[in-house]
Amino acid sequence: MTQGQAARPNATVVGVDESPTGLDTVRWAAADVAARGGTLVLVHAEPDIDRSFADAVNLRGGRASTVRARGRATLSRARSTAECIVGEGFSIETILASGRPAKVLTGFATDARMVVVGSRGAGGLARGLLGSVSDHVATHSPCPVALVPHGHCSSDRDHEFPVLVGLDVTTNPDAILEVAFEHASTHGVGLRIVHAHIESEYLLDPQPTEATWLHDVVAPWALKYPEVPTSVAIVDDSPSHAILDESRRAQLIVVGTHGHGTVSAAFIGSTSRAVLHHAAIPTIVVPATAPAHREDPER
Repeated sequence: MTQGQAARPNATVVGVDESPTGLDTVRWAAADVAARGGTLVLVHAEPDIDRSFADAVNLRGGRASTVRARGRATLSRARSTAECIVGEGFSIETILASGRPAKVLTGFATDARMVVVGSRGAGGLARGLLGSVSDHVATHSPCPVALVPHGHCSSDRDHEFPVLVGLDVTTNPDAILEVAFEHASTHGVGLRIVHAHIESEYLLDPQPTEATWLHDVVAPWALKYPEVPTSVAIVDDSPSHAILDESRRAQLIVVGTHGHGTVSAAFIGSTSRAVLHHAAIPTIVVPATAPAHREDPER
């Protein structure tokens, strides 16, 4: 598929780049689609893809080298990688788009189930989330965004580790829990829900207590997904430190955002940004505006 064609609704859209570890993102997304089904859409975007002056002669190789040709080669490698993971019976589409990657991927997010992007940096999400493609997509996407650290390699022990959820009262807990419970159920793992104690959150209204609030928001989802082993913890610690510590025994982190496109209060500031900066495992960021469905009569 080339530029100008839209991805299928509810597809998993993956941003593909030319970096040596860029295929890590494809592998993670392909494994997720293999577990849940659906269409995998691989997108490579270049601002200069339609500019004739982008074509240049590679004198050393004696052949024409173009932005478009490199993009097609990148998508071909990504498709081959995904096919090795999902096998037969799954739909994989490729899109070569003209435009800035951040803007292109955010556009596809309108109809996507999830957008998956990679992030660079020595500290997991490091520079990737702080001011580049990952940052823009994670803070502007209307659908959940999975950020996969470059160099991340899924382990055979992943099935032993739970999905880790960071909750605070400033986010949309139902949207976050729907994504987390659905992922845990699909992959056959447990769920670990952590709320770091912040006294100021309850000064104006001490009721309900943290324990009551957590029970009220978690109970409907635990009832909807009885097959998912669930544990809840209220931690007397800073949110960032608590999540980083717990992430050593998790396979995925799920957090939420405020309604105005910033990562939730539990994960902003110089200290809390350490979670996104140093996380060694994938993180899904769920927008506050994402719809949630507590009741599903088909389940």
